[in-house]
Amino acid sequence: MSKLIKMAEILDCNIGDFFQYSDGGASAAMLDSNEKLLEKYPLEVLKTENSALKMIIQEKDARIFDLKKINEQIGKSLEVLLQLGQNSDIQK
Repeated sequence: MSKLIKMAEILDCNIGDFFQYSDGGASAAMLDSNEKLLEKYPLEVLKTENSALKMIIQEKDARIFDLKKINEQIGKSLEVLLQLGQNSDIQK
């Protein structure tokens, strides 16, 4: 949705202009509800919320990266322990 907002700003038009249909029926009702939504939540509020959500996603991505790294380290440690266990069994 943010790309549509950027395109609308660049083209200096309404987001609803991208969704104009020739039937004028159900799609027109959809456009009306979209415009009401934009009236209820000003564009700046939506941009702020979008930025906050992007920051949360970045934090989650960083956490996932950290967890994958930890998982790899645990896997390597487990391999070392298993090898040590096998070596001690062989020496007996």
